[in-house]
This record gives sequence, C-alpha cells and structure tokens, in this order.
Amino acid sequence: MQKALEEVQKNVNSFVENKCRKMKYNVNLLQNVLASPDLAGATAELELIESLRTLPDNYYVISDVRLKVNRFIRLDGQWLGSAQIDHVVVSPSGIFVIEVKNWSKKFVQNDDYFDPYQQVKRARYLCYKCIGERYNLKTRSIIAYKGFIPKKPPDSQTKVLTIGKVKGYILWFKESNANDQVVKDIANRLAN
Repeated sequence: MQKALEEVQKNVNSFVENKCRKMKYNVNLLQNVLASPDLAGATAELELIESLRTLPDNYYVISDVRLKVNRFIRLDGQWLGSAQIDHVVVSPSGIFVIEVKNWSKKFVQNDDYFDPYQQVKRARYLCYKCIGERYNLKTRSIIAYKGFIPKKPPDSQTKVLTIGKVKGYILWFKESNANDQVVKDIANRLAN
C-alpha cells in the first residue's frame, strides 16, 4: 500500500512539473507576441483603419496597395518600379498616400531601418505618376505614427501626424477636383 501511494505521489509531482513547464512556455510565447514589433505595427494600422472608417461615403480607403509600373521611373537619381503602400485614401480633393509607423524610441535610436520619409515619398510619386497625373489629382503623403519616428528632413513634403489626427487632416481639404465617379474609378483601380 505504501509503495502504491509513493508511486502515485511521484506521478502527481511529475504531472504537475510538466504542466508548469508547458504553462511557462505559453506565458513566454505570449510575452514575446505582445512585445513583437509586428503586433505594434498591426495595432497602429488597425487604429488608423478604424478612424478612417468614418470618412464620408465618397472617400475610399484601400489598404496594402501594391503599385508596379511597366517602365521604371526615375526619382532622385534612382529607378523606381514598384511600391507598397499601407493605406491610400481617394477623395474628391485628391489622393492621400499613408505610411503607418509604431516604433519604439530604442528602435529609432538604433537607426537600422529604411527611411520612412523616403519610403512614403517614393510611394506618393509612383501613385501620382500611375494615377494622379492622369486625373490631374493632387497626391499627398502622410506618415501616421504612434510611438516614435525619426526627425523629419527639412526638404520633406510629407505631413507627419499622430494616428488620431489623420482623418481631420484629410477632411481639411475642401476643394473638389474629382467627381464621385472619378473617385470611385480610381479607388477600384487601386484596389485591383
């Protein structure tokens, strides 16, 4: 009886140790996910999308736009053939190319990233050349951020805004350079 009791006790201890080990592994996994830069970026993007969702009906928000040209275009002495854009808002007053960043201070200080000002400049230029120029629509660039971003270069034409101010900035432009059908056609073209 004593031996059987000792064997059960041994098995219980082993079972508890295994369960604790699995729980510690899961907790570490969740902590890594929560600290992930990808999660931080996705959270910022979702926050922006939620804000832009309430734009008027004749404003279109297209996410994860990939532009590619048949012939390379020169910009700042370099050839440009494609661009990935986080979000594009097509409105009667123009096209807004938006890059979203949610970087930590440490990440920015490490200076080991592709320049977001150059990234959005390239995307805006390609978007203008592919679409805005054809419809004579102003194409503007925005960096929407949460956290930290590098200092804006003095020659940059990009508007830098916290995520909560992007919608107000877009709505600030009142001129109507495109009718609703043109806006819809451009949005469909970008979505495809």
